[in-house]
Amino acid sequence: MQDFFGKNAAAVNSFSKLLKEIAEIYSLKITSMHIYFDEQGTAIAFNTNGSIFCNLRFFLQLHAEAVAKGNTEKALTYWFVVVAHELAHNLVSDHSAQHSFYAYVYYLTSSSIHFITS
Repeated sequence: MQDFFGKNAAAVNSFSKLLKEIAEIYSLKITSMHIYFDEQGTAIAFNTNGSIFCNLRFFLQLHAEAVAKGNTEKALTYWFVVVAHELAHNLVSDHSAQHSFYAYVYYLTSSSIHFITS
């Protein structure tokens, strides 16, 4: 376990900073955002009891290398959409058209507000 954290400390810190930025965009408490690691499951993230859990494995596979080089745009966009998807589950539990609508509303509303205020 200690070997895992030692080996991935920089990526965990980068992912943490990225999720903090996304939490701020969505006006979420940072304490509602969590990082977990599942090396075999298919879940990129999940939402339970008002907390969002994001899988470090997907960050490592998709974004860690680019983020380490200072290229955060794709990672920020990807996880911004993932969090929008998870926030929509606060309103609709299944993956229906209604869920897609709310995910899009979260994405559109928060990205517009962030763009206007940035």
